[in-house]
Amino acid sequence: TSEIRAAEACTAVALAGAGPLGLVHVGVRRRRDSRSTRRGPSAHRELRIYMRVRVRVAQLLLLPLLLIALPLWRRAPAEATVASSVVAIEISGAARGRSSLAATAAALGSHVMQPAAGRGFTVLVWLEDAPSEAFLESAFGRTPTLTRLRAQSQLPPDLSTPTDALLAAAGLPEALGRVERNTLRMLRKMAGCEWLRRHAEAERAFPSATLVLRTRPDLLLTAPLPLPPTLPASASAVYAPWHCASAGLAFDQLLAATAASAPLLQRLFGEALANASSGALASAPVPSVAFSTTTSSSSSSSSF
Repeated sequence: TSEIRAAEACTAVALAGAGPLGLVHVGVRRRRDSRSTRRGPSAHRELRIYMRVRVRVAQLLLLPLLLIALPLWRRAPAEATVASSVVAIEISGAARGRSSLAATAAALGSHVMQPAAGRGFTVLVWLEDAPSEAFLESAFGRTPTLTRLRAQSQLPPDLSTPTDALLAAAGLPEALGRVERNTLRMLRKMAGCEWLRRHAEAERAFPSATLVLRTRPDLLLTAPLPLPPTLPASASAVYAPWHCASAGLAFDQLLAATAASAPLLQRLFGEALANASSGALASAPVPSVAFSTTTSSSSSSSSF
């Protein structure tokens, strides 16, 4: 009858709310004898009692499982999300196509992120090429990633102006060569990447990094890169695989810094632009940063 169908629907909703075990009891069994179609108060009363009994049984069976599972459910997320330290990977430079970007992201995942058990990672990307930034962001999957494109509306004036327009307005000497101009473009992307990190951490969108690793979107790692547990707490040292002090040159494609010294990467562009305006630009980061080729701690050491 219509009354019994309505009661069956209400029973299904009530039992589904009782939990997974309640789903086993969804529905009211119809008796195949003549009593299944009886009308009147006695039939309705019998149906209500039947429904109450089934709901109570489902709830009683579910209660012990909840008492066991609740402590585990509360404890598991905390253990899974705690990281001993956070590494910020800053990727800046000119994109060389999607295949290069995909290979770079895969290599960082295999050779930097996966071997670093217990560490968290964030990624900052500044390529000045919106499609390439979006592709690289998707390549890192669930790793927290912030690109220049996503932060466009929040950039300060000195970073929101296109690089070529900024260089044109700086009155650079006409004799300044292509290498020097490309160096300025690279340093500005590096400065922008470091600004993204500091902005995201100040807004509490990203956890604060203890180590900053700067690389390029076309640099392919072919072997695991062991990251040091700590770096010396110097506010003036950036670590590179290769440095020539006499020539003022440094291998700028892979740099490591602490949270204290990483802001130097943001300062380099302004210093280099001032030097270029006076005709004294070197073709690598200016020597106001103390470059070191070895990182070490009390327990282990690693060369980049």
